[in-house]
Amino acid sequence: MVVAGIVLLFIIFVSIALSILIGIWLGTMWLGFLIMAGIYMLLGLVVWTARGKIIRLPVMNSIIQQLFKHDEED
Repeated sequence: MVVAGIVLLFIIFVSIALSILIGIWLGTMWLGFLIMAGIYMLLGLVVWTARGKIIRLPVMNSIIQQLFKHDEED
């Protein structure tokens, strides 16, 4: 949990830094934050549409492996 929290904070701070940098390049801060929000929206849509391959299958395979590993140990 601690590592996940640190990674999350890192991602947040990098996102803010990139938003500010893009805003400086374009001349308006709000546009930098809007572009970063759009990037995250696209990333979210990609993950949502491919959630079966990205999330469900690996989780199910991991659970099945743990169950069979547990059965082999008995």
